This record gives sequence, structure tokens and C-alpha cells, in this order.
Amino acid sequence: MQFRPYRSASRSTSPYQGEETRSSFLYNFDMLTLTGIKKIYFIGIGGIGMSAVAGICAHQSYEVSGSDASTIYAPAKTVLDKYSIKYKVPYQELNIKKFLPNLVVIGGGEGAENPEVEYAIAQGIRMTSFAELLHELVKDKRRIVVTGTHGKTTTTALIALMLKSMGENPGFFIGGLGQDFQ
Repeated sequence: MQFRPYRSASRSTSPYQGEETRSSFLYNFDMLTLTGIKKIYFIGIGGIGMSAVAGICAHQSYEVSGSDASTIYAPAKTVLDKYSIKYKVPYQELNIKKFLPNLVVIGGGEGAENPEVEYAIAQGIRMTSFAELLHELVKDKRRIVVTGTHGKTTTTALIALMLKSMGENPGFFIGGLGQDFQ
């Protein structure tokens, strides 16, 4: 099973003449499995979600690295520092080339024009999305998922806090930092 990136036969273009949109870079996934994966590289590691999943991977003994377009600030930087995850800014082919990953996680804001994505495609490195990797990491767990437009972080934190106060030991993935959690 392998990820195969491809471009749509009918490319969509932005209002700016000749500029391709990020959505024209399409993903063709076979089911992701982490069997045999040792080194995971995150393109767009500076987001709170990506840094958190990178931390989960590091905690599970994967060798993790990544990159982002510009300086990474807290809370993402705090997570990366906690797990001693090395990262580079800005995006450059050399970043990924030196790490030699066998899985690349591509952030939602990145497309085929990213030099690191281009390199991963050219080298045939297995690629996946943040959502697919997160699913693979938690698929054997019981999950409560909160969706919507507003209040997801607060609602999720309240659910985790209630479970904790009931004597449960919940794992949780929250899109922000809960005041009562470390």
C-alpha cells in the first residue's frame, strides 16, 4: 500500500492568471499503515495540530523532524521543544533530503509547489495527510469527536475534564491548550 500523488487532468486555476490553486494537488491514498515506518517528516510542523501529532509520534518512539515556512511560536514550539523535535525554517529541499524519512506528513496548506513536497514526490517517499496519520495513531481507541464552527476546543476540554474527574484517564487531542491539562 502506497500513497501516489497525482495532478488532476483538469487543473483549477486561481483568479490570478496562470497560478494553480493548492486544491489542484490531489492525493490518492491506499490505506496508511505504520508498519516499517521509523522516520516521519512533517511539512508544516508549526501548526498546533501538526506539532501535537509530531509529539505523539515522538512519544511512540518514531524519529521525527519537520519544517515550516517561517518562525514557529508557542504553543507549537513548546510541544516541539518538549519532545526534542528538530525542525527547519524555511522550506528547502535540503531539509527533507538530510533527514531521509520513510513517511512524509503534508500539512493542509501545502501543495505541489513546496520544494519539500516536490522532493518527496520525485523520490517516491510515502506521503500522507495529518488527518490520515492521526486516524492511524488512534484507530484502536474509543473516540469522542467534537465538530462544528465554534466551541470545539472548549467542549473537548470540558469532556476530557469530566472524564478525568470521574476517575478515567482519557487521552485527548485538543486544538488548543487547556488550562487544566499539562
